Amino acid sequence: MTATATSLRILFVCGADFRGPSEKHVLAFCQELTRRGHAVAVSIAGDLSTVDSEGASSVSGLEVWRHTFTGRRLDAAPRRCARRFDPSLIHAFNCREPVAAAARGYARQLDAPVFVHFEDDEWSLAAPRPDEPRVRRLARPIRRLTAVAHPPLWPFATAGSLRWAERSARALDAVSPALAAHVTAMLARPCAALLPPLPGLATLGSSATRAMELPAQLEGRRLIAFTGAVFGAHVRDFRLGLEAVAALRAQGRAVAFVHAGEVAPRFDVHQLARTAGLPEDSAAFLGYLPGPQSHWLLQRAAVLIQPGYPDSFNRLRLPSKVQAYLASGTPTVTFAAGLGELLEDRVEVLKTYTSRASELADRIAEALDDEDLRRRLALGGPRAAQRLFDPSATTDALLAHYQAGLRA
Repeated sequence: MTATATSLRILFVCGADFRGPSEKHVLAFCQELTRRGHAVAVSIAGDLSTVDSEGASSVSGLEVWRHTFTGRRLDAAPRRCARRFDPSLIHAFNCREPVAAAARGYARQLDAPVFVHFEDDEWSLAAPRPDEPRVRRLARPIRRLTAVAHPPLWPFATAGSLRWAERSARALDAVSPALAAHVTAMLARPCAALLPPLPGLATLGSSATRAMELPAQLEGRRLIAFTGAVFGAHVRDFRLGLEAVAALRAQGRAVAFVHAGEVAPRFDVHQLARTAGLPEDSAAFLGYLPGPQSHWLLQRAAVLIQPGYPDSFNRLRLPSKVQAYLASGTPTVTFAAGLGELLEDRVEVLKTYTSRASELADRIAEALDDEDLRRRLALGGPRAAQRLFDPSATTDALLAHYQAGLRA
């Protein structure tokens, strides 16, 4: 679809604010869509101040509001915003209960077709995990029932929200080919694979990188960086990264683990580092960083890592950090499952195939020591980012998906 084709009015419904990875993908789509003359609005949950801090206010013509609920009912203020915007389609950017409830409310009010996006394996994401505290496991069924009364109290998909996606969506899409095939099998209807656009720095608050002061204990160390949130589903992979850097430290290497991103309150990252064998002076936890500072860290690091067990969780997701990792030109080590299947080993990334910290440590060591390999990855990573996540090409695919769904 070109800029001269019929203009659409697109309402994205998101489950977080613009600090979230999926919301950053939406923001990148918004920038390209508005540039082509489409009208775009985003209904978010979370903090409206991120419209300014994460650069959404710089996207010309973009409308943003926050959806809230009284009980199960979408509040009057977001419904007024949606009525005023008058979308030609609604794109629910996941099918978790809070997003599904908001999208359902808008669709009922406006009689607009709904498209539903999948960003994870929603069937397994809400299941209890082996390392989860017993109290949390026992509380899960009770918390799930609270969604009946107030959708934001349960942050995952439910049988009802999945049934709604299956029966009511005009079309389905997923963030990767592997996840799209899984959704197709689970819901017995087609699901398109739509890779997300690479977020541009202009949509992240600045067109230039922004240096920051790192903790003093990192002085003289080569930084092994891991960015992104650490919640229950991610903690095993996070521990794997800590253990790999601890193994490199045990070899006498002057390296340090640096993490930037949100951490669930129940996890003590300093204790996790100690348990992994990393001394206090070999790890730094910077918290969430806005786009320009995060980009600076990616370029400052010696190696970027996305540790991962070769399990279905990782096979069926697309860690959004890998987009930025590739674009930065810093050597990247990531797991071979899922997204890794789209990348060339030893040319665009270095891949791991097991859950052994020793394998991850070996790949990091290669990326540190082999200058020819570093140069090859520095060229191959950005080329892969452009090949897979070019904003123009991914937006073409999104618009073709809309047009096919609207014709259905």
